[in-house]
Amino acid sequence: MAIRRTGWRALARAVECLAIAALVASPPARAQEVEQVWQVNIHGTWMSCVSFDRRRVLIELDYGSEDVGYATRLSDGTPLIVLNPDVVESFSPAVAQFWFVHECGHHILAPELNSETAADCFAIQDMVRNGVARREDLYAFREEMAWLSGSPEGHLPGPQRASHIIECGNDAMPKTRIARLDGRQR
Repeated sequence: MAIRRTGWRALARAVECLAIAALVASPPARAQEVEQVWQVNIHGTWMSCVSFDRRRVLIELDYGSEDVGYATRLSDGTPLIVLNPDVVESFSPAVAQFWFVHECGHHILAPELNSETAADCFAIQDMVRNGVARREDLYAFREEMAWLSGSPEGHLPGPQRASHIIECGNDAMPKTRIARLDGRQR
């Protein structure tokens, strides 16, 4: 009887060690998740994308990616946006939604017009025109992008990128009429 108890204890201990080793050796389940969808909810707003050649853009939610997101195409030509929802959701609603529209912009802009600064400008102007971003939202970019570095792909360094986005957003804002002292508007 004593041998059996020792055997069971040893077996239980071995199973416990294997379970701990498995937890340590594999990344968390969430980090391995990849899901493909046609629309995504970002801070309460459902968003989707259609490319310049009128194709629906597939969205891949990749929780293991370290990037906010990027635009690409599958081998069959299907336009694809890859997003890490955990990274996207760490930003304010306006900036989080901007990241999606920026990547969508890479698929909407004709190839000869497509660049990182063009996608930035397209994204914020689209958001302003559709009432998703207001003037006060623009200034969140200055704070939330300050730490970003530039990239060889053409992303401006954070402070310059934020200034560029704010300028593009202001250009898209409706112009308010100023009442003159004589009561007429100009």
